[in-house]
Amino acid sequence: MKSKPAASSSPIDLKTPESMPSDHVLIEHLSNLGPVSKKMLAEIDVYTAGDIRKLGPDLIYHILKGKGTMVSMNLIYALAAALEGIHWTKLPPEEKQRLTLACKGDSKI
Repeated sequence: MKSKPAASSSPIDLKTPESMPSDHVLIEHLSNLGPVSKKMLAEIDVYTAGDIRKLGPDLIYHILKGKGTMVSMNLIYALAAALEGIHWTKLPPEEKQRLTLACKGDSKI
């Protein structure tokens, strides 16, 4: 049985494999996603971290909007952060801006 890794006071490196969930991890086990988000994702056949990674949070946004689903940018930030293994509030501002532009373009945010 693996032991729990020791807590680190250093910031999370967003690109290390240790902090990123593998593709087979079910969305039920990803941080940042509540029951409503999980239900929305299941309705578009997104069940794993790999499904999110394959489509990308911005395409998921457009698919959900295309179905008439009310989607907040917080969900998109949560998806991106879940893939990095961090809380959505820790997502860098530059990544939030990139996602917002990818989802909403030049329209008012």
